[in-house]
Amino acid sequence: MSTTTRRERTERGTMTHYYDGHVEEASYAGFLWACDGCGLVWERRHAAESCADREHRHRYVDVYWGQVTGQGGQRIPVKREYERRAIRREPVLPEEAIA
Repeated sequence: MSTTTRRERTERGTMTHYYDGHVEEASYAGFLWACDGCGLVWERRHAAESCADREHRHRYVDVYWGQVTGQGGQRIPVKREYERRAIRREPVLPEEAIA
């Protein structure tokens, strides 16, 4: 688990895909998050917090399992994979320079 620092405010868009084929778009405001170990800046806090667990790679595949309701009312499991990418890398100061 990496320590993180909150960065500038940002607005992001998301798209939700439904079983019947329609797509809903939404936007929300949040903050960017930086991993203090390597300086990678991420859109999501959990990505910055788990950066060290992924050996500070600048991209990874995030997998979510969910369910959708089928036409007959039955619940259908759905697996979604998202490729997460760091936005940028900020310079990391050596600990001696911070003290």
